Amino acid sequence: MVSQFELVPDIRQRLMRCSVPDIKEIDCHGECRQDGEGGDFFEFLSGPGPIVRVYLGSALAKCTGSAVMATALQATVHAMRVASDDTIASTLPQLNCLIRTIAPDEYYAALFAAKVDVSRRRVQYVNAGQACALIVRHNADCAIPLITDNPVLGLSDRNAFQQHTIPFHPGDTLIACTQGVLDLIERRCDEFEQFVCDLVRNNDRACAIDLANCLVSDIDDSLECGKDRSVVVVRFLGPQITVCIEESGYAVDWCAAAH
Repeated sequence: MVSQFELVPDIRQRLMRCSVPDIKEIDCHGECRQDGEGGDFFEFLSGPGPIVRVYLGSALAKCTGSAVMATALQATVHAMRVASDDTIASTLPQLNCLIRTIAPDEYYAALFAAKVDVSRRRVQYVNAGQACALIVRHNADCAIPLITDNPVLGLSDRNAFQQHTIPFHPGDTLIACTQGVLDLIERRCDEFEQFVCDLVRNNDRACAIDLANCLVSDIDDSLECGKDRSVVVVRFLGPQITVCIEESGYAVDWCAAAH
């Protein structure tokens, strides 16, 4: 008889074969290489309208079982269907409550969640302890870090998460990765933000799938760290429009769960 735990990898693979949102202005892709406990996952949800919601998570534990928790979190995200006017932060209290309710105290999860709104040309995001997320502007001359100012999920009963809004224009690229990717790049003595800028600049016509594969695959395989390597890439297609943006002009909102 097949153990229930042996079915987890198959379930995870089925979940991560989710369809990519069909929005002509957006090219997105996620890659997950499970070299560690299998705690990484990603998810794309589309609509309504020209909106893509992006999730990149890492279930972490002081003991085994990260893959089981990641499967539960991903399945919950996969089942979410939210209204177009809902903020991205409004979904996190549900996930935080899930971990607090069903997981032992030694379990928690890092999560990056973003709502890419094509019509409003902006990204709303919440970064709850995920290793690295940034936006590379269309000319690839700078990478804007997406602030990590929320605790990881599962540590408290909080029902409010700080959300940020940043402009997102044609030619811009959103990239988020888990700790395994960050560690391997930095162990090559590369500064991550500069590495990503060079990657986008040297592959300005590359698809999201090509950039994602470069980040998780084109790394010295001898530098193994025993961690999952996962990344999501979202490119805003269209003519590269030059605009004047105040890069430090983040709009910050506090969003609480409705009771």
